[in-house]
Amino acid sequence: MQEAAPAYIDDPEPSGDLYELVLSGQSDALTYRINDLSATAANDISVKLYATRPDQEETTAWALPLAWLQLLLEPELAEGEPTLRVVTDENAEAVIVTANRALQRASLTEAVRSGLHYSSAEEAAQPRYTIHWSDDRRAVIRLPTLSPGQSARLVLDGVLSAEGEPLILTRPQGSIIELHGGPA
Repeated sequence: MQEAAPAYIDDPEPSGDLYELVLSGQSDALTYRINDLSATAANDISVKLYATRPDQEETTAWALPLAWLQLLLEPELAEGEPTLRVVTDENAEAVIVTANRALQRASLTEAVRSGLHYSSAEEAAQPRYTIHWSDDRRAVIRLPTLSPGQSARLVLDGVLSAEGEPLILTRPQGSIIELHGGPA
């Protein structure tokens, strides 16, 4: 919780997987709501924690790193092999990358630069993308110029943890990540 930073509440608020955390004491309990945004195309926040204290009307929100939620929900991830998970969001023209270790940012940037291929010759000549880091374990890769009917393929080879360990892509669809432009 020391890594929690005050956060704002959007209108509308992005929605991810929702959890409830109840901390009980001898005389009272505090209920927190957790919004797991790690598999969404939210650029700047991986996890939001909300609390409404009994003596307050307003809800307070904090932003937390993905490592906090992984420790809470999947503590075995820290002991497992270094892995990389990928989710695509075609409506947002985004590839969401998460890991069970802190990522070496330069290795992900290089993997995207060398592994991104567009279906059209004009885009292939000058592929455009942005990488948004919400924390050391999560990044959102956006392909803002992907047009309807166009597709892009991405292979994330050579991504390393901050400690230099190679990360293994765990994806049932295989190592080629494909994204299509236009309405999904």
